[in-house]
Amino acid sequence: MCSKGVFTILKLEQKMPSKKDIEEEISYYKKKFPTLGGLLNLFGSIFELQSEYIEKIDVSGFGLSEEEVNETLKKGSPVLALKRGEISATLFKEVLVELIKIVEDKSPKKMEGLNKVLDIDELKEENINLFIEKFERGDDSFFENLSKEKGVNKEALLFIVTHALSPFYEAYAKNLRPKINHHLWGKEFCPICGNRPYITRLRKEDGLKLLSCSVCKTEWWTQRIRCAFCGNVDSETLSIFYPEDDKGHQVELCDKCKKYSKLSNEKELGRNVILRVEDIATIHLDAVAKKRGYLPTAQSPIEMN
Repeated sequence: MCSKGVFTILKLEQKMPSKKDIEEEISYYKKKFPTLGGLLNLFGSIFELQSEYIEKIDVSGFGLSEEEVNETLKKGSPVLALKRGEISATLFKEVLVELIKIVEDKSPKKMEGLNKVLDIDELKEENINLFIEKFERGDDSFFENLSKEKGVNKEALLFIVTHALSPFYEAYAKNLRPKINHHLWGKEFCPICGNRPYITRLRKEDGLKLLSCSVCKTEWWTQRIRCAFCGNVDSETLSIFYPEDDKGHQVELCDKCKKYSKLSNEKELGRNVILRVEDIATIHLDAVAKKRGYLPTAQSPIEMN
């Protein structure tokens, strides 16, 4: 039993949801929360687009060995730090165009300046690699200045870019995840792409707490009592809340960094969940946490502004 438990922590098997899985989950929540129908339709189309492009992305250049992967983790760096700037500019622009069409057509909330995004010089094919590098390095000042200069809402720009890049990172992560020795990683950012977690879950079968990356959707384990942003383990400054009639959906609060993360408890819910859909279904909890003065551990992929 012990050896099996250690192996589970060292090598996490992550089954990614299929297109059908996501469609069924969205259908489930549309029936449960009819008022979220418009938002669920929008993201259903976005997730479908991303799934289609994952199959088109060439991952042959990401053939890192298990030794290379884990040596990188030992140094405290995410795996893709070895492979920055290798995203197809042509394919990225193609995804970007299709994504904007979906959002303009189906978003229940119009995004300011969305139609200007494709006219940004930095998003021309010859400049895209530099643009992507700025995103990967989390250069907030770059996006702040760009949004002001071009008259494009910053959150709208980041929303579109994040969802356009997500299928690339998901495709690369698919081949890299099985090589990760999770015992070497205890950080609050993704071991694959370095982005922050936006939502967590307690696994149904054993209660293991898993963080989920906001971009490549990779999961990695963490301690049950620990802030998903700053790593705080002081129970005196950590707390949770949840609706009286829904103990399966919780929000973890940290008074040290004033951040929060949503958590889906699969045992309480009685089923396995798909976190990208859970994020939409629990949007009301974001509003409560923010009203209490907390900020999310990462910008949720469903946040537009």
